[in-house]
Amino acid sequence: MTERQHTNHAVLDSHEPSWVAQGYRVIREPSGSYLPKFLELFKPDAILLGRTPKIVVEVVRKGQPNVERKIRLLNETLSNHQDWRLEVLYAGSEPEQLPAVTTVRLKEQLAEIRKLLPLEQRGSLLLLWATLEALTRRLQPDQTQHPLTPGSVVELLAGEGFVTPSEARQLREAVKWRNRLAHGDLEITPVGESLSDLVTIVERLVSDLEREEPAQLNH
Repeated sequence: MTERQHTNHAVLDSHEPSWVAQGYRVIREPSGSYLPKFLELFKPDAILLGRTPKIVVEVVRKGQPNVERKIRLLNETLSNHQDWRLEVLYAGSEPEQLPAVTTVRLKEQLAEIRKLLPLEQRGSLLLLWATLEALTRRLQPDQTQHPLTPGSVVELLAGEGFVTPSEARQLREAVKWRNRLAHGDLEITPVGESLSDLVTIVERLVSDLEREEPAQLNH
């Protein structure tokens, strides 16, 4: 096994339990009937099957040549296949364990986002996504011990029933906005009304968490 293969296997091993818990079947280095024609040229590190959306997994290593171009082309290809998503994993040192965020801090952050929303939609979206990931770590601590991609945040919340199918669709659309912003598309401006709806979804999730906390303390 080459060093690259060893690294990829280690990264996939660390994420596979979470994927399986979400109902996916993990196919590493897929080929033949498992690999759709439109993905043959990309030779993905893994694909996740068994539920929608199906996911293409690409492991990225520091110094890997042409990686940005490959990711861009994958995103462009998958934009024509709405039942597929891309999940990028970064190989390297073990991620720093993030501290759990309190419910009070989550509520404070959402209040700040509400104030910022009329003034700066792009900044509001990025802050909202950071808040949603922090919230997801509170809701599912056993499945969020590794870095989460935006897509995996949505699929985890949807798979565990924290959001409705309609809310999941809104969040998946927001993933596209967030990713374009994070990768330097400064021309995109999320629609304020849609962003407000997203904030409402996250506020509801925080309220649900807050109601559950007294019950958890009594057990």
